[in-house]
Amino acid sequence: MKKIILTFFILTIVFVAVGQTNYLIGDWKLIAIENNTSNHVDSLTSKEDIITISFTNDTIFKGHLSRNTFWGQYYSHDENIRFNKSIAVTEICCDNEMDGSFLNQLRMTNKFLIKDNCLFLTSKLATFTLIHEE
Repeated sequence: MKKIILTFFILTIVFVAVGQTNYLIGDWKLIAIENNTSNHVDSLTSKEDIITISFTNDTIFKGHLSRNTFWGQYYSHDENIRFNKSIAVTEICCDNEMDGSFLNQLRMTNKFLIKDNCLFLTSKLATFTLIHEE
């Protein structure tokens, strides 16, 4: 009986952890950046400012900046998320200031929240708002 209860408990933990990560899976487009110290929000409307990120179920992410591509590993549990500090980036062309700022803050991101088809990635200095692309 104890083995059955223990097995059920372990399976429940595994399914809950996997289920929460699955919400991240897919393609996301950055639509706004909020400065957490001044509460200033930059909305991204220019085609030059398009930044996307895709999450896979094997802890790999990849994305596109205005001109270059980036990729690496992420780790998530509950509402916590960590990005590997060694994010790889192609250097086909010079990125704009927003691209560099995004990558720097992505390395420091530690929380995420998914609400109403939006993904919020938060670090000490910024909160990124992304929408799910289907």
